[in-house]
Amino acid sequence: MVSQSEHIRLPIDEEWFRQSLAEAIIWCTGLPLENDPYESPEVKLRRELARRAGELNRRTYLSNWPDFIKKVQYRRASRMFSRSRLEEIAPLETQLRSLQLKPPFLFGTAREKSNEIVKRVVSLRAETLRGQNRSALPTNELEGGKLLVFSPEETLSDGAARYASKGFFDDDNVPAWDTWVAHVENYVVSWVPPQLIELVDAGVNANPEQCICWA
Repeated sequence: MVSQSEHIRLPIDEEWFRQSLAEAIIWCTGLPLENDPYESPEVKLRRELARRAGELNRRTYLSNWPDFIKKVQYRRASRMFSRSRLEEIAPLETQLRSLQLKPPFLFGTAREKSNEIVKRVVSLRAETLRGQNRSALPTNELEGGKLLVFSPEETLSDGAARYASKGFFDDDNVPAWDTWVAHVENYVVSWVPPQLIELVDAGVNANPEQCICWA
């Protein structure tokens, strides 16, 4: 569970981390970003139902209720999720997922494999930026954004964060890969643009197992 930022020490004094951070910032700020896509009243009602289901899942997960009560509450949340047809309402799921950086597969439970996946995306992004003469100097300035950490080993893949964030997270709670900065210990560190902080925060709050949190 990633519930406190002190669980991970980010190496912001390391030049390689600051270099990757600068490249993530330049890459993401060079893309058109949407944070409030149009949704019909019917979709808004379904989204609200999904939000309530996510809250119920989170409250149940963190509670000291007896197991039989938890089972009842999880089933109730599942029915609410089903009625909201969540798979249809993640309008920003292609945003910050550039095809040229797309990893061949996402995360499993092997720490070494997760590290390889992140390094591949970071290297491809750096190479592409150099080819566009958009190289960046190392920085520890966040330019109004925030750092996010994600634990691949702890995700329950329930999809709640995906829909709360309108697609910034996927069904496995993985942040959009354009934002990845580094793999530290067993955490994926991402940079979230300032205009998306509110959406991403909604995803963090909807995540019952707390495998994603702000750094």
